[in-house]
Amino acid sequence: MSVLRWLRQAVLLAGIGLCAAGCPAALDDNFTLGSSAGGSSSNTKGGSGSGGVTAAGASDASGGSANGLSGEAGASTPGGGSSATGGSSASGGTVGASGESASGAGGAAGAGPCACQLDETCCEGDCVDLRFDSQNCRSCGHQCPGTTCDRASCTNTCAQGFIDCNRNVVDGCEVNPGIDPKNCGNCGIACGFQLECVGGNCVCPRGTADCDGNPNNGCETDTSSDAASCGGCGKACGVNQGCVAGACACADGFADCNQLASDGCEASLTGTASCGSCSLDCGQHGMCVAAGQCGCMSGYLDCDGAVPGCETPTTDPKHCGSCASVCPPQTPACDGVACNVGCGGLTKCGASCVDTQTDQQNCGSCGKAVGANQLCAAGKPKCLTGFADCDGNPSDCEVDTDTDGLHCGNCATACKSGALCSAGSCACAPTTPNDCGSSCAQCCNSAQCSDGNSCTADTCSGGVCSSSGSCASGGLCCAGTGCFACCGDSDCALGKICTGNQCVTLVCTPPQIACNSKCVNPTTDAANCGGCGNSCGPNRTCSVSACTPKWVAVGSAPIGFVAREKAAYAAVGSKVFVWGGSSATNADLSDGAIYDPDADSWSVLGTAGSPPSARVLATAVWTGSVVVVWGGGNAAGTTDLTSGGRYDPVAGTWQTITAVGAPAGLRSSYGFWTGSRVLFYGGVDKFGTRSSTLSLYDPINDKWYSTTTTNRPSGRTDPTVGWSGSLLIHYGGLTGGGASQATYTYNPAANTWTRVQDGPNARYGAFGTWDGTYLSVWSGSDGGLKNDGRRYEPNADAWSSMTNTSQPALRWAPNRQTGWSARVKPGVTLMLGGMGSTATTFFTDGATYSSTANSWSAIGAWPSGNSHLWGVGVWTGTEFVVWGGRTGTGAPLTASGERYRP
Repeated sequence: MSVLRWLRQAVLLAGIGLCAAGCPAALDDNFTLGSSAGGSSSNTKGGSGSGGVTAAGASDASGGSANGLSGEAGASTPGGGSSATGGSSASGGTVGASGESASGAGGAAGAGPCACQLDETCCEGDCVDLRFDSQNCRSCGHQCPGTTCDRASCTNTCAQGFIDCNRNVVDGCEVNPGIDPKNCGNCGIACGFQLECVGGNCVCPRGTADCDGNPNNGCETDTSSDAASCGGCGKACGVNQGCVAGACACADGFADCNQLASDGCEASLTGTASCGSCSLDCGQHGMCVAAGQCGCMSGYLDCDGAVPGCETPTTDPKHCGSCASVCPPQTPACDGVACNVGCGGLTKCGASCVDTQTDQQNCGSCGKAVGANQLCAAGKPKCLTGFADCDGNPSDCEVDTDTDGLHCGNCATACKSGALCSAGSCACAPTTPNDCGSSCAQCCNSAQCSDGNSCTADTCSGGVCSSSGSCASGGLCCAGTGCFACCGDSDCALGKICTGNQCVTLVCTPPQIACNSKCVNPTTDAANCGGCGNSCGPNRTCSVSACTPKWVAVGSAPIGFVAREKAAYAAVGSKVFVWGGSSATNADLSDGAIYDPDADSWSVLGTAGSPPSARVLATAVWTGSVVVVWGGGNAAGTTDLTSGGRYDPVAGTWQTITAVGAPAGLRSSYGFWTGSRVLFYGGVDKFGTRSSTLSLYDPINDKWYSTTTTNRPSGRTDPTVGWSGSLLIHYGGLTGGGASQATYTYNPAANTWTRVQDGPNARYGAFGTWDGTYLSVWSGSDGGLKNDGRRYEPNADAWSSMTNTSQPALRWAPNRQTGWSARVKPGVTLMLGGMGSTATTFFTDGATYSSTANSWSAIGAWPSGNSHLWGVGVWTGTEFVVWGGRTGTGAPLTASGERYRP
């Protein structure tokens, strides 16, 4: 699975939540059958949130990062896992990472008709991971009964979109609440008569609605064809409109030319003003003879052809009977058909022979034209059909009785309030469709205001519908069927479940306990091993409340991602970022990958944008949104680099880091995220010269800041450092004059170095990191291995002893070679690996130290026995991952790794 896919899935899961059996998961505000490929939806390690990679924290000495500068481990963060504070180790272990998402196995491209990734199988044309796909679990076509698939086995955990209503694990999660009308949205919510379950809500079938609010007759209205409720209750169509497929449409021969919904389709397409379309007006003395075709009224011609209308009488001697016919001097009079010497029985008006009984320009006598909306009949003006003279002035017929609401059909009839006049008849307007007697209104009674939602009270007041809103105080609207105490388990308090829409106490029979409103057995449940939400992850089982085995192998790296040493690395949320380093042939590398321990899978980094040049011993720091990679040099040891890049794992793209103000190129610098700046401290150049440089980098504005040199410690290697959330704490190290016991703090807010109380005996390469209260420092060397430990508390500026009882074998941690330290929870530091008294003695075991109890707990050796010299060591928030490097001094490189879960 790509980085983009797992981050997108993290965002998705943050939005919908991760629900146990009995709690449906919503996708896009809709209950649907969600694929479970990519892991169990019950993975909730790190707190009650799910999926986020939002917290940020301190990075390790080799560039690893940590999440949560000041939060406590296990604290819930919105949309994400728990946060934890942390510092870094002397040798580069990561500290305090958390917040994660379930995701599927990915890998390199594989062969097959689907062009599947490594660890994927082609099932009916789709690439699936048989370890995590609930539709193809263990083999193609083997479906889990509504549950997730984990490591090729169906689980008792409901897949997204399924719930267990009969609370019987035998038949799995048997209900899809998105479509089950008997359990719509959740268990026990039944849809009423004729209602269907769509997206977890009870609704009328498409094209119907319950407009009368009577559940007994179901969805009685056909909203696909009912003009009074077209597309929804009370959505009435206007005049000359019908309802087609749930939308109001003009009837044949009519159009909505004024674009006003209130009067519907007011224009007749056979009328003079809209002949076949709203854009064709036949003009004065014109008439519509066919759709889209204008003609002239009897007695008129269109001779100019320039503007709509028929402007020329046929009796005009210049256009006698036709536009091209001109009367000669010897026959100057025109009777509308032919040129004559005189007019005979017609009246001569000018040179035109007219019938004053019908001629509109000479009605009754020459020069007496009819008025607007009039014609000439029997020598007198007469109103055209659909018009009337209502003001008593005979010069025109000013009222359109087809559309005038005050004179509808005749001068004496006025439409009631809320009604419109169409074709000479009054009808209620679409916005006020109900005839209430004296007026038309939106509603005449409350029954006409039903919106089909049983959770609202719909009333009619003053002819207008109104809704009371949602359920009364304390009630919840469940699937639109009514108001209840609860719709599902998530609506109830901890320890209670929703049954029959009432919250009742969840009773679990020991050894079962209640986890997320579900009874689980913490002694054997790998998703809740030893306690709620404590998932063992891939390749482990739960036995006697403990995940076993503690160490498991890391899955195969992507094809093409070669074994390497001296890479930059960081914890990116709950995942491991690896970039660069050098190959078995000592070639500098410029590629990378991300390992997801929750899915035991890898994905290669994107290369779009401007990736950094190939290099070794660069430092990587996760800011919560980008990984900043800086510094390092070439494997040949001839060049130090001052450049770097910012990698966005969501977009899979790189941006360069400005060289303006950047410090001199250094290798193996310590890196931390302060919450607003990346802090880079120390390191060595290509000659091995020790540096004391401390610089701050702003990744948002791509800007470097130099810092004070006052009281800054001299350059040294292998100090023990940690980030407290506000202070860089620095102890010991190897200077040009030998081992040091000096202790310093740096405050970036004040830009000040302070020499504080000296630590225990001088040493370098001591294990330790900030554990939330103390900087723990153990063993190390001053030429010989030290047999003690101390812890520093900055508020008191004091050191106190660490017990030697049950401490691990003595060792030291040469920076970036071997030996990692990480804070795994408040007050507990994990220490792994390290070098013995000779340059060929390497450890593969370790221990955890509790500063609260002042006690040690042993950690067994990782299974491969490989030393992982110059390899990766990252704490992800739930597991420590060691990977790559050399199997021993001068030994080959390895592309394998292992991960430890405390």
